[in-house]
Amino acid sequence: MTVAGARIRPRRPEPGHPARNNSRVGLWWGTLIALFLLIAPGAIIARITQLTWPIAIAVGPALTYGVVALAIIPFGAIGIPWNGWTALATLAVVCVVMIGAQPLLARYRDSDAEARGIDRRQALTVAAGVLLGALLIMWAAYRGVVHWQSIPSTWDAVWHANTVRFILDTGQASSTHMGELRNVETHQPLYYPSVFHALTAVYCQLTGAAPTTGYTLSSVAAAVWLFPTSAAMLTWQLLRPRTTHAAGVAATAAALSASFTSVPYVEFGTAAMPNLAAYGVAIPTFVLVISTLRHRDRIPLAVLALVGVFSVHLSGGFIVILFAGAWWLLEACWHPVRGRMADVLTLAAVGVPAGLKERIFEPFARLDERSPGVGLGLAVAKGFAEAMGGTIVAVDTPGGLVVAVVKDVDQKGVIDLSRELGALSEKARAGKLAPAEMQGATFTISSLGGIGGTAFTPIVNAPEVAILGVVRSKMAPVWDGTAFQPRLMLPLCLSYDHRVIDGAGAARFMRHLAGLLEDMRRILL
Repeated sequence: MTVAGARIRPRRPEPGHPARNNSRVGLWWGTLIALFLLIAPGAIIARITQLTWPIAIAVGPALTYGVVALAIIPFGAIGIPWNGWTALATLAVVCVVMIGAQPLLARYRDSDAEARGIDRRQALTVAAGVLLGALLIMWAAYRGVVHWQSIPSTWDAVWHANTVRFILDTGQASSTHMGELRNVETHQPLYYPSVFHALTAVYCQLTGAAPTTGYTLSSVAAAVWLFPTSAAMLTWQLLRPRTTHAAGVAATAAALSASFTSVPYVEFGTAAMPNLAAYGVAIPTFVLVISTLRHRDRIPLAVLALVGVFSVHLSGGFIVILFAGAWWLLEACWHPVRGRMADVLTLAAVGVPAGLKERIFEPFARLDERSPGVGLGLAVAKGFAEAMGGTIVAVDTPGGLVVAVVKDVDQKGVIDLSRELGALSEKARAGKLAPAEMQGATFTISSLGGIGGTAFTPIVNAPEVAILGVVRSKMAPVWDGTAFQPRLMLPLCLSYDHRVIDGAGAARFMRHLAGLLEDMRRILL
């Protein structure tokens, strides 16, 4: 930028920053890669189940999201990192399952109905309208998102980009672990939908793009493809039984989708995109679900798509339910395909498994809850004990913010502290802490290392006298007098009651604590 005639180069973000970009991918090429990643996995699965190419490509994104949704919670619970390789392995497993299920589903395939599907001429007509709408939206993004590699100006976009960064840093994409990022006090399991972010994280790994860049390009790809496709599919579904010009009207609707009121999201910082993506896959999912009345062999696909749309954002799932309910009341109830009861049972075969997803994954969430994180906190606790001889406070409970006090820490070693902290944590999770075990604290340790960041200001919890904040450690260059050397740096943030502690004493305490942490042997003695 230029200030008073002088040109100043923008400061390059530090490594790990959401805006740090190691990729030279451009807007157009990057969006094409994001489109391929969004469509191809689901289209492969759809083709395995013998859907035609036009339908497979249309419902591909919903199925892709469904594949991601099936993997991230179990992977997060048992410690498998989420990355490009594990995503590819998940796709391979789902493909093998679908291939194995085809002989069983063949008896439910309706060949006559398939023969009455969209023909080549109609498919080409609709495809032309979809491509025109996609190009118009892409052009709006090209003209509207000028500084697309920087952090978008909206808070929501930064919020979602930080979720992508969290997945890249930790390998943890499970929605049950989003509490570690969003609930900084309790770290409760929080089922925040993270499928959109998990797929974006894979994109960043494949291209080297920064989280903000990956989020922006994935958002543009979702808007570019899902709006025209959804408009075309909904129009085709509504008009095909009533007119011979359904393909032309569907193509026109796809082209006109560029004027939808949600498209300004693309022009203003690409915010709230998981919500938009869920709306975009809702219509293809709805069409796939209602097609199961005639094509019962598509029930597994419909379940996978419905799981996908709910896992992108709940609002998309509600849209599917709303459309399906309206369609049933206005059409299917009066013109059943196989009889009302048979049709209800078919729809239930789709909706019930998808609705029970959280129940099915609940054991994995419980497994997460039984995995307390101690690690560095114990080392800091012991270091403080050696430095000050006070009382260490451990905060760890998925059921809420419960303060469990470890007493006489200056008289205990690391192993004793570990055992006592583990026992108190179990009692806290079970809700069995006695009042005496939550009183008498003089000092608190708050660790946000699992979340990230560079520093924060912890607030003293009266009547305690101080609180130590611990942030994530990282490698940084340190000048040794002749050259820069890589050093592992751990930011520590101390807040204290100045009525009790002098600044000089606090500084000496921090220096002593740093010396203990620099040589862990002194802590173990």
